[in-house]
Amino acid sequence: MPMWRYGLTLAAFLVLVSTALSGEPVDPEVLNSLNRHYAAVTGFSANYQQETVTQTMGGPQPISMKEHAKGKIYFKRPNLFVVDQKEPRPELVIANQEHTWWVIPDENKAYQYPPQSRTGVIKALDGLLAGKEKLEEFFQISRLEASDVSVTLQMVPRQPNDDFERLEVQVAKRDSKLISMKVYYPLGQEVLFKFESVQENVTLPKDFFEFTPPPGVQVITH
Repeated sequence: MPMWRYGLTLAAFLVLVSTALSGEPVDPEVLNSLNRHYAAVTGFSANYQQETVTQTMGGPQPISMKEHAKGKIYFKRPNLFVVDQKEPRPELVIANQEHTWWVIPDENKAYQYPPQSRTGVIKALDGLLAGKEKLEEFFQISRLEASDVSVTLQMVPRQPNDDFERLEVQVAKRDSKLISMKVYYPLGQEVLFKFESVQENVTLPKDFFEFTPPPGVQVITH
């Protein structure tokens, strides 16, 4: 997907991107609670704030570039996503079982990809929200931090892939709701998402996750 950029826009959700497992063992009660909770989540919506950190070589020392975005994300089983970016400019990603769309209203363009093109953060969230009854069968999970109100887990895919190396997932102790997710990519990019106004098991019609290009929109198919 050469036209999709790192960082600022929603391309950060879809870029194609082994780290040793660190941290402490996870309390079995915490892991069981997490498994039970996310096995029962069939729909999800939240406001997000995104910070993307990219290392660039500008001389003898790497330079860190930070970019920010915000918007709202929606999920519905099975494998339906909408990412509605509001800032710094409107962009839309719609992922369903037939296509993945990346829509840029300011450019009057819509990029159409096959459904298997979903990678990066969308694939990471899908790994958590898809209803797997035992997350530890798909991730090596360890505890990085814990407080009275939250726990931060490191999750490394058991099957290496080109999408992401590992996740840092912060959840609330009280109800296991997502607070933040940090995605580490093989090329060194780090993307942090902070979630607010999280709603679970929201009712979203299937056609909410469909897209028909309006007249006059240029469609680029990949």
